[in-house]
This record gives sequence, structure tokens and C-alpha cells, in this order.
Amino acid sequence: MNYFDTTQQATAHFCALQLVAHADGGLQPNEELFLANLLAVYKQHDRDLSHLKVLSSPGELPAIDDVLLELRTRKQKLMFLQDLYSMATLSGNVESEELPVIEKIASALEVSQDDMGELGALNADVIEANKRLACFIFSEDVKN
Repeated sequence: MNYFDTTQQATAHFCALQLVAHADGGLQPNEELFLANLLAVYKQHDRDLSHLKVLSSPGELPAIDDVLLELRTRKQKLMFLQDLYSMATLSGNVESEELPVIEKIASALEVSQDDMGELGALNADVIEANKRLACFIFSEDVKN
């Protein structure tokens, strides 16, 4: 997961991750744990983030449109979107409800369709590789 330096970027990052995590109807325990750990790291480095917390409902999240403007370079935007894909994969799959959230944020960031297609394809490959790795690792339990 990437770390964003400014208060505005960190706020946008954390809130967008929560939007993706909540998109499928609620926080899974691993998503909640991840968000709590990330927030602890952010708060250690930036006291202006004391207002942020892991929320039980996405309706409580602040609007992030204005702070997305803080992400100016292609690299910042793609790193940001990669983290959203990573959040979506914590459950083992990117759920159908999570993709529109990622796509909406990508649109707000004015990321090209080509870049989004490439990022999506790379993440699909990663998800499949992780599934194959898990099957391989846990197949030893069956043999023993």
C-alpha cells in the first residue's frame, strides 16, 4: 500500500479506500483491520488527521472530490487507484459493486481508459496468481 504525504492526499486516500471497502455492503473483518492499521500509520505522521476514523457506514464519509485534485501526476493517480484495487481484493475477489466506485474515482481523477484497462488487467492477473498460490500452498495440507 502506498503512503501519501500531504494531509489532503492522505485524507482522500483513506476515504476512498473506505468507499471501496463499503461498496459491497459493509466492512469485512480483514478490511476493517487493514484500515485501522493504515490509519494508525497516518496518524503517527500527521496530527491533522485526528478527525479520521474507520466508519461503519459509507454515508458518514466526507466528500473527496475536492481533495482528489491534490493528486496531480499520472504516477500519483495510478498509485492511488492501485491501492483501491488492492482494497477491493482483500476479500479474494473484486466484487461487482466495488468496480463502479473505482471507476468513478478514476473518472474524477481524469485517468485515461487505456490506463484503467491496463491497471484492471494487471490486477486480474494478480488475483488469479494469488488464488493459484493459495491452492498450491494449501494443497500440502491435503497430502499430509
